[in-house]
Amino acid sequence: PLRKRPLEKHFLICSPLQILPYSLQVKIKSKLALKTFETALKRKAQFEKIFQAKRKTGYRTKMEFSFTLSKGKIYLAFHKRYSPKEKVHLEKGCKLASSKANQEALKLVQILNQLQVKVETLKSLIIRESKSLDFRVLALFVKDENFPAEKVIQEAKEIKNLLIIFSDPKSPASKVDKILAQKGKDHLIEKVSNLTLKYSFKSFFQNNVEMLNKALNLIFKETPSNKKVLDLFCGVGTLGLKVAKKSKEVIGIEIDEGAVKLAQENAKINKIENFKAFPQRAEKLNPKILKQGEVLILDPPRAGLQRKLALKILKALPSKIIYLSCNPKTQAEDLKILSSKYKIKKLYYFDFYPQTPHSETLAILER
Repeated sequence: PLRKRPLEKHFLICSPLQILPYSLQVKIKSKLALKTFETALKRKAQFEKIFQAKRKTGYRTKMEFSFTLSKGKIYLAFHKRYSPKEKVHLEKGCKLASSKANQEALKLVQILNQLQVKVETLKSLIIRESKSLDFRVLALFVKDENFPAEKVIQEAKEIKNLLIIFSDPKSPASKVDKILAQKGKDHLIEKVSNLTLKYSFKSFFQNNVEMLNKALNLIFKETPSNKKVLDLFCGVGTLGLKVAKKSKEVIGIEIDEGAVKLAQENAKINKIENFKAFPQRAEKLNPKILKQGEVLILDPPRAGLQRKLALKILKALPSKIIYLSCNPKTQAEDLKILSSKYKIKKLYYFDFYPQTPHSETLAILER
């Protein structure tokens, strides 16, 4: 009886919870996350606090579109859920993107149609958006090195920042093999929680700035003062830089060398001198370095820590672990391993992804 009319036709692909009132979405998702923790840990669990989002649409800082041909015209598209070969064309973009991001994407599609570009030469379009400074970088990935990149750039007068990138057609990923043409910037600046953060169009950055702000403030509060902090999977330094001002020293570890350089640059931008970042795969980290951390901050990808790293942490035994996760399932599996030496003091729920089934959870562990 509470079912709502969806905001767009393709809602099942991008945001299937559009048909539920927002408060019910969060209630269901947070209950599912709790059940995941309880099943793994074999005990009752509860969230200290559930953080809801104010902005329910247009919140994403990154969108990735595909392309399809319909009635002789190129359209933006999404791959159909559970059917990677089928695509659904999008006439107006997607409600998870801002109206300005959709406008620029549709303008680019209009130019591609005007120039009679062949759809089979197109791979994907990634749009990154700075919410605080209100600007966007568009990266068009193409499968043909002879693509008319300069012509597209010349026609795209209303798009300030545009890259056209050749990406190996043998790989499904939007990988940068060669930049064919560029106008404007290839990086973004986001202001969040008293930090100014620079990141590349190809760097990882959180998709919801409003919720990131809430998570950063809470992580700062939960970090004890004057301790040596290790920030694993540090990306461009977001979490580590936030806690640096109350820490003795922060060492960031990140596999992506480009992100490490940006993390170091972000430390300079924010005048933070006690933060250093190094390129290294977290699970291959020298146990001696791991033992130096009195506080451990973790923000791994969806796959979680992996057993190897979790067991290394159990040998290093930092006094406190602050673990932010975009996948309660893998986080619960990691917490099950870590709970042999740690107490899970608090769990928090953040709705980083309104209208979708995805959840972000924060666990605070003490030795």
